[in-house]
Amino acid sequence: MLENNWLTFEQLIDKSKNKKIIFWGCFDYFQKTMGKYDFKPSFIVDSNVNLHGEKSHFGYDVKPPKSLNALKDKSKYFIIVTSTAFYEIFDILNDYGFTNNYSASPLLIDMKTIQDINNVNDIILFSSSDTVKDHPSIGGGIYKLNLFDGIHNKIISGMTRGFDYYNENLIVNDANVGIRIFDNKYDELDCIKVPKNSYLHGLSIDNENSLLYVVQTRQDRISVFDLNTLKEVDKIEISKKHRRSGHEQYHHHINDIYYFNNSLFISMFTLTGNMQTNWHNGAIIEYDVIDNVILGEIATNLYMPHSIKVLNKTITFLDSMKGHLINDPHTIMAQFPGFVRGLDYNKNYYFIGQSIHRYFKRAIDLSNIISIDAGIYIFEPKTKATRFVKTDGIYDINTLSILQK
Repeated sequence: MLENNWLTFEQLIDKSKNKKIIFWGCFDYFQKTMGKYDFKPSFIVDSNVNLHGEKSHFGYDVKPPKSLNALKDKSKYFIIVTSTAFYEIFDILNDYGFTNNYSASPLLIDMKTIQDINNVNDIILFSSSDTVKDHPSIGGGIYKLNLFDGIHNKIISGMTRGFDYYNENLIVNDANVGIRIFDNKYDELDCIKVPKNSYLHGLSIDNENSLLYVVQTRQDRISVFDLNTLKEVDKIEISKKHRRSGHEQYHHHINDIYYFNNSLFISMFTLTGNMQTNWHNGAIIEYDVIDNVILGEIATNLYMPHSIKVLNKTITFLDSMKGHLINDPHTIMAQFPGFVRGLDYNKNYYFIGQSIHRYFKRAIDLSNIISIDAGIYIFEPKTKATRFVKTDGIYDINTLSILQK
């Protein structure tokens, strides 16, 4: 029904043809809409009693909204809404029985975009790898954030990064503890211990085969665990540089992974393994978990990429240092003014995490503005409308996901 109530001028003119036209709303959008086409309204309705009267507004009668309910054959009328309270008015018109015989003025479409993005009320789950603190809204851990009221609350404490769902359980990488498993009430069920120098980052789950893929960044590898036994069953090396080097230095800085159709999509800061020389030739690669081979490079020449996912049927990720949201995977959908990391999508909006920036000298030539705020962007790709929800007290945001209901 919503689309039927947001018509273009061409559609509006066609649908109101041979009907008596009534406007709801007297002010700016009435005048602007009348300026676009010579509508012949029978009268105007408005809730402001000071405007009511005969020929009181540009020569048109203005009546109270309840006068619409008194009309007997409502199919003969078409209502054009020119008030910014359009959603409330839609509800009233439905109650009065107008149903499909009304539309907002096309000139209100930007106001619709603003109201819609301000009314997004998804609950976001996000992780922070900040220093652990005994506090409900700061320090490392997993948080719930209500995007409507902007309040975030810690539900799990720890130096957390990657997380994913396995059935109803939440599996979380905690750099201090290991791979932690929680039930749907966030009570801890178990923990898989890993070597201390693992530097756990991203993880992803093959639910069908009960396999957990975990990035051990300082090992330049991905460990594979059987979720039925919680035992490690395989290891995936990106290269042999770490093994040859014989020390704990890491070379590729693998960070995030995403399992999809027997492939792992893997992001890293340097494809050629030159992390120790600060040579950032970041990349996304695809790895076949059946044949155990790297299939190829999905995207290259990236600067600290993170957060690969298949969203809206396409590979989507963040080129963090540049602030780019990328899909296809070569289309820059948007550029944000900070270090972005953490990504999800709900069919209407993208949700992008932003950490407090700590690389000013590197970023100064990449953007005219460098944001020092942490929070979540709500991004509408068609209009490019964006709203930012700050997470005061949080330094790093690593992974985010729309909360499963």
